[in-house]
Amino acid sequence: MSYVYAPLIGLLVGLLSLTCPVLTLFALPFVRWDAEADEEGVIRGDLPAWLSWLSTPDERLPGGMYEAAHKELYLKYGKWVASWYWLGVRNRLFGLSGRLGIPAEEFIPDVRGWYRKGRVWQWSTQLGVTRFVVGYQVYRPLKGELYATPVFSIKLRM
Repeated sequence: MSYVYAPLIGLLVGLLSLTCPVLTLFALPFVRWDAEADEEGVIRGDLPAWLSWLSTPDERLPGGMYEAAHKELYLKYGKWVASWYWLGVRNRLFGLSGRLGIPAEEFIPDVRGWYRKGRVWQWSTQLGVTRFVVGYQVYRPLKGELYATPVFSIKLRM
């Protein structure tokens, strides 16, 4: 059943995530921002618990300050635009995916083909510039334990 559950849930979450650019606009006014900037000079924030299905469990808003392009977006346009991009475009429905996931023991190696460790599995292939991934993807949230989220993904890799 695991071989049906993960791709089906991954596909449904992927389709629902197409609404995130608009949905995020309605969620951002509820972000609770810190009073002061952190050691990197970034003002961080969190969505309330009832909107946690929209947030990224491994990164506080505005997220992605380790990526030069996202940090530049934050510095140029501020926390609101950077947070909208983080939740509405870059990391859509990570919180929901995490809730639908299962515990994992280790990260999945970046290999093509079949991988399985316990209940966590993934099949991926590369056809030209298109990469197809189905099964689970493993993440580490802020609290530190690994978890695997259902994934059904088609990505262009140039």
